[in-house]
Amino acid sequence: MDTQDIQHAVKDFWSRRDGQESKLDDGGKSGGAARGNGHMKSLEALVKSTFIDCGIPEECIKTGQPYLPGYYRVRKQWDLVVKYRGVLVAAFEFKSQVGSVAKNFNNRFEEALGSATYIEAAQRKPEQSPFGQVPPWLGYVFILQETPETEKEGIRVPCSRPMPPSRGFPTTSGTRR
Repeated sequence: MDTQDIQHAVKDFWSRRDGQESKLDDGGKSGGAARGNGHMKSLEALVKSTFIDCGIPEECIKTGQPYLPGYYRVRKQWDLVVKYRGVLVAAFEFKSQVGSVAKNFNNRFEEALGSATYIEAAQRKPEQSPFGQVPPWLGYVFILQETPETEKEGIRVPCSRPMPPSRGFPTTSGTRR
């Protein structure tokens, strides 16, 4: 995978996203283009091709939101799953954050950590793990739109908080964190 492949996939993300927004009944006003689905397909294809280039047969790579067994819930949808010889090799989610940063930025990171926690908890007892003896590689491919809001440094933290934030937190932007 080279830089040009990544740049092409990101450009395709924006093209698909812009095209989807105009096709929605409300022009994307309620929830934006993310409801159109499919805007992360080029990035998904890029990751898939990386596994194929490494010798994993294409039929071992599932897309289209395959389910994996969960630990805190019965199952969890992922965007790309690689299973080879009965062992879960990798699981990926592909997400984007465009606009509504104040409302959704933290949610995306909590979601990523939660997804990894499900797999880690299920893997904790290898003899009972539905994934095999070796912990899988987990990926979270994330596109964040750079805006003044995501680049803003210095978050105000009310004095009424029971604990102060970590030292560098108030002085770094969301993108840098």
